[in-house]
Amino acid sequence: MSASGRVMQAFWGPEKLNSAAFVELVDKLDASAEVAAIVRALDGMNDIVDVGGGTGFLTQELAKRARVTVVEPSAEQRAKVPAGIQVRAGRAEDLPMGDRLNDAAIATWVLQYCDDPLRAIDE
Repeated sequence: MSASGRVMQAFWGPEKLNSAAFVELVDKLDASAEVAAIVRALDGMNDIVDVGGGTGFLTQELAKRARVTVVEPSAEQRAKVPAGIQVRAGRAEDLPMGDRLNDAAIATWVLQYCDDPLRAIDE
């Protein structure tokens, strides 16, 4: 099995999120086209929440144009978010902020790790 195959197998295993495997995957991932599309879609938004933002992989580009807050349950992942980006502990199902306080919210690679995906979408 290839190195990337082993990373994907560890990442998508039957357990909950494997933070170490996720970080390794993101380090090898070239998602520049997808990131650029998300950045374009959020053009003009000034206050964005990155729900389940992990290490801030996507947030780094958004933070060049807007105020971004990463909401992430994993302390290990929150610790890797670059300096200057606001980080809050929390889960998609129960965001640690009031309703309608932000211009936009994004959640990439998140719902498969939620205990209650429908509640997360509603939130």
